[in-house]
Amino acid sequence: MEEVKVMVVVVMIILVVLFLVLLVLVVVVAQEGQLWQPEDTHSVNTRYMDRMTAHVDLRHHNSDYHYSWLHDGGTKYDWVGARHYCKGLGQGWYPVGISTYQENQAIKQIIQYTKLKNIWTGGYKKSYNGWMWSNREPFHITDWSRTGHSGRPQPDNDEDDENCLAILNNYYQDGVSWHDVGCGHRKPVICERSGHHSTSRYG
Repeated sequence: MEEVKVMVVVVMIILVVLFLVLLVLVVVVAQEGQLWQPEDTHSVNTRYMDRMTAHVDLRHHNSDYHYSWLHDGGTKYDWVGARHYCKGLGQGWYPVGISTYQENQAIKQIIQYTKLKNIWTGGYKKSYNGWMWSNREPFHITDWSRTGHSGRPQPDNDEDDENCLAILNNYYQDGVSWHDVGCGHRKPVICERSGHHSTSRYG
């Protein structure tokens, strides 16, 4: 009889222990379910779009554009520094590459509207392959100035190492036009990210 009582007590203790273990497991699973609960899809998408558009000053046709001088306190860069600045904005950003007449006109209007003296583009000269855009857009159109420091049509390599493409604002009474320039000159930059449609901070 005594042995039966002992067995009953042991079984009850085992059942209590199992119940407590099960209770702990239920609590842990419930907490993990809260920790790993998926975020609201709308809020995730909203934050993603905020990050995507944080640097965008203009959307024109298929590209986003960023004006460095509106975000960096008016800092000016050499050409390599301008490229680093644009790439620092995130994936897909480069100094602007101009591949259509419409895009060229839009960039010229920005320069005129903001009264900038000049900007860097992503254009650079490769000795064996002519001029290229750093974002690998096709170099199909040109808008070289008819004149420059030496009075010659651009590009003229006047300083012997004018391997980068800047747009100057009527610097030689030639309107807003392209010039080959030494890459060490310091200018603001328009950055471009291909793939997006037409709104502007300037209307």
